[in-house]
Amino acid sequence: VLDPIILAPEKNRMCQQAVLAWEVTGTLSHEVDKFNRCYTEEANTAAKNSVPIAGVNTVLAVSSAMDDNENKSVGNRRWLLNPIAYALGHGSSKTFAAIWVVDDKGNTDSTRYKNRFIAWPNQGYVAKRLLFKYWSFSSYHDLKDATVTLTDASNQPVPVEIQPYDPLYPMPTLVWKPAIDVKNVPD
Repeated sequence: VLDPIILAPEKNRMCQQAVLAWEVTGTLSHEVDKFNRCYTEEANTAAKNSVPIAGVNTVLAVSSAMDDNENKSVGNRRWLLNPIAYALGHGSSKTFAAIWVVDDKGNTDSTRYKNRFIAWPNQGYVAKRLLFKYWSFSSYHDLKDATVTLTDASNQPVPVEIQPYDPLYPMPTLVWKPAIDVKNVPD
């Protein structure tokens, strides 16, 4: 279980500026071009500290970033689930969203997660639409030699494809792709 977060008004405002700058050009990036007519230092700072999301609005921004289906290291998900993040921000337009995720002020003791973990999907019931292509397990341990064993409801093994280990981002994370056809998973 992660600690509660807040949406900081200042970060929300800065994220909204970044989104508007992206909307002008129709592209998103971790930097706002200085020649963009909506450029501000705050927009650029927000772009550098946010998960940029295209093709969705506010309603789907978080689940789209959590899905992270084109990123084998699920970096966006890892930033969203960063246990030491507290003050985040959000901005959204018709086609873009920014979620300020870099909050490393050190306000939370990361050693609290030395014997705890963050997994996706989480334990217990998970809605079918949240069973993403890549699953993950994060912990403040060296996971490079870890293995994954997955079984279905009938206790039958489910093949998994381990993704390249990436110890960066907020926490070391093991990522795998289970051989599950989500369409066949009951609701």
